[in-house]
Amino acid sequence: MNDPILDASTTSLIDRLAALPEEQRREVLALMPDEICAQAFYAWELWARSDQLPPPGSWRVWLLRSGRGAGKTRTGAEWVRGLAEAGSCRRIALVGRTWADVRDVMVEGESGLLAVCPPWSYPDYQPSRRLLAWPNGAVAKLYSADEPDSLRGPQHDGAWCDELASWRMPETWDNLMMGLRLGSDPRCVVTTTPRPTKLIRSLIARETTVETRASTYANRANLAAAFLADIVSAYEGTRLGRQEIHGELLEDVPGRCGAMRASMKRAAARRRGTSSAWWWRSIRRSAAVSTQTRPASASWRGARTRMATCSPTTAGATSRTAGASWSRGSTTSTRQTTWSPRATTAATWSKTC
Repeated sequence: MNDPILDASTTSLIDRLAALPEEQRREVLALMPDEICAQAFYAWELWARSDQLPPPGSWRVWLLRSGRGAGKTRTGAEWVRGLAEAGSCRRIALVGRTWADVRDVMVEGESGLLAVCPPWSYPDYQPSRRLLAWPNGAVAKLYSADEPDSLRGPQHDGAWCDELASWRMPETWDNLMMGLRLGSDPRCVVTTTPRPTKLIRSLIARETTVETRASTYANRANLAAAFLADIVSAYEGTRLGRQEIHGELLEDVPGRCGAMRASMKRAAARRRGTSSAWWWRSIRRSAAVSTQTRPASASWRGARTRMATCSPTTAGATSRTAGASWSRGSTTSTRQTTWSPRATTAATWSKTC
């Protein structure tokens, strides 16, 4: 089995160069002029893994579904930088979950745009106007996913969306796609740790979407050893680890079947409670139960006759007392019994009719 450090399909050219013995590495670097070394430092195609480079073919959305620390932010920033420096995109949208995420992660972060741009093509960052302007005229505008209406008017020919799975307002994505209409081939890159949301599932199902996956282990050379030892190892083999480390889209939500069964039972109970047939059946049963405790001073036959002539609209509210008083003339008798809704309903009808 090949060593993953030396595998050209999963590592960058710089990684393979670093894997050489020190003497061979010095010989290679000695043959390179200083200008070439400076350009190589900012040449993303030399540092990137194969999953961090734009896929070939015709696509509209490039979805990077990766684990924590897999390098997806650096990939999105380098993709935007490449479009701006080449002039293939003139108006680019940068959309994050909140304004703070756009500023602190996508622009000013350790792997953000300001960190990856070379000195000879450094953009002018204007926080008050929420934009980045490159020397060749390309502009990147900053947007928050919490303000979907801010994307109703602007048009773009490129876009970078970060952490799409955690957006609180999916209509922001709809407004962005409707404005992604400039140029001959407008495209969008999405960098996110996946969640089983409706938006992510629909995006994966589209024919114009290409998907790239990477786990946290793919970028272990650039991560702290303590992070790998304490955090990653603690969640390895768990559901949270499958999502946050390996970038899996979890469809098997625990407890979903039990919740559905409980919801069906509640719906059946509501239907049964509003059924007129069930209601009248309860009245007849309560009348049969009440014959065992009829009043001493009143004829039950007369009470039943009065109850039969009473309508539900004039019956009055149901009494929830434990005892009910029956009166006719000057004689009063109190029936003490355990309260039940059916018996109480019949007793109330007899009293009020």
